[in-house]
Amino acid sequence: LTNDAIHSLLINLTKNEAINFRATIEQALEDFSVGGERQYQPEPSGILRPNGQKTLFRPFTSETSVGAKLVVEPPPGPGGRKEPLHGILILMDGQGNPTGVLAAEEVTGYRTSMNVMVPFSWRKHVNKIVIFGAGVQALWHTRLMLTLRGSEIDTITYVSPRRDQVKALIERVSKENKPRSGSDCSFHFIDSTAVDFHEHIEARLGETDCVFCTTPSTTPLFPASYLTKRTNDDRQPLVSAIGS
Repeated sequence: LTNDAIHSLLINLTKNEAINFRATIEQALEDFSVGGERQYQPEPSGILRPNGQKTLFRPFTSETSVGAKLVVEPPPGPGGRKEPLHGILILMDGQGNPTGVLAAEEVTGYRTSMNVMVPFSWRKHVNKIVIFGAGVQALWHTRLMLTLRGSEIDTITYVSPRRDQVKALIERVSKENKPRSGSDCSFHFIDSTAVDFHEHIEARLGETDCVFCTTPSTTPLFPASYLTKRTNDDRQPLVSAIGS
């Protein structure tokens, strides 16, 4: 399956089908962390070539299937520009018979975001959402939140220095949202390079229910005090730092 085919399949899943995917991932995480599956998973490995090309090898097993994910990060281009990662997933049944070869990009974006939907689904309040970042993870986080609990979400605020990227993201999810989740959610943008950034983000984090950090930042995105000094102390937010 190509990325386009996988995208078409995933974007058109019903709410119940998405819930089934979330339950499957939740069970996999539980099996790995406390269910004994960790001992049967080979260690991932990687190769770095002199030209900067990185290749990642990530095999996995279960009682019913065996597979591997192979991902290539191309060498940096002119000016240090990095191209997107590409790769494949290879799947076999428990007897070693091939069952699938899938392009990895859309699967990875969906899988990573759905990991976060596990604790998100436990939350009582999800009215106000803040997402740091505007890339693939921000996109799939938004799609899945709207699919799973769109009727409960009032606002989603994106925090990024890239106004045009956020604008394109909002246009895309707004167009997708109408025929699918039908949510009345409104979308907002906070420019992280603005002079009054901290004033705006402190106010927004003071009332948010969930914060998703989907950027590769290596420095703090905001001071912890923005979450500890809240207008509603009995509703502490979910903070997901899957990207940073």
